[in-house]
Amino acid sequence: MDLEIGESYHRENELAVHGGIWQSGIITSKDNPYVFIITGKRGEKFGYVDEFRDDGTFFYSGQGAEGDMDWRFVNRAIRDHKKMGKEVHVFEKTGESYMVRYRGEYEYEDHEWISLRDRNENFREAILFELVPAGGRSIQIEGNPETKPIEELYKDARLAAPQSTSDRPTGVSGGSANEYNRSEIVKKFARRSADGNCQGCETAAPFEAKDGRPYLEVHHLKRLGDEGADDPDNVIALCPNCHRRVHEGKDGHEFNEELLRKAEERNRRLN
Repeated sequence: MDLEIGESYHRENELAVHGGIWQSGIITSKDNPYVFIITGKRGEKFGYVDEFRDDGTFFYSGQGAEGDMDWRFVNRAIRDHKKMGKEVHVFEKTGESYMVRYRGEYEYEDHEWISLRDRNENFREAILFELVPAGGRSIQIEGNPETKPIEELYKDARLAAPQSTSDRPTGVSGGSANEYNRSEIVKKFARRSADGNCQGCETAAPFEAKDGRPYLEVHHLKRLGDEGADDPDNVIALCPNCHRRVHEGKDGHEFNEELLRKAEERNRRLN
């Protein structure tokens, strides 16, 4: 199944045609080789606490809006997707009816039982899944990400970002390959491409970090929890002052639009 990161799909006409209930937060069936997970802010009203985290993981509340959750088929389909031969694909609701935006392929890593309120405001036992990008938390790449050409590091960071299929390349292997956290490679790219200068005010980093490198913070141009992927095209390095400006400043939205344009220019040079 061909899915493009950032593209929108119709829940009923393009996802549920493979089997499953299209209105459900988890669309799958016994005959469906896919598990389509739908997340969105409205889920908070029903006691769900979904969250994209900075380390690239996605925490997803299991299905069941009332009473204790259980291992009904759709929840088992997430936990046991590898055993069942299913791929897990994550989508986020958009403002357009029945349309969801694709966030990438993930895989089950772990789960825990936590206490959450249900839609009736009663506490219940709930399943919180911990999902990681397909291929796992780490990626193998050759060379030193601190010194290799930025064009090569950009390619590594693209491989580290969430993708659509589990059989996509996960990096290179060989005697000189080292293992790195996927999200960390994306952050390294953002800082390396800045070359010691804030990409907002375009001045030198205000101080050196404990490791001796210029201190810059990585900003997601589209937030992880708001349609933004942990992807090299979606990150930029800022000084602490500019980072606070984009999140807390009166002109934060306009400033972020300016940063988006700068990132697009950088990405065009590297593609």
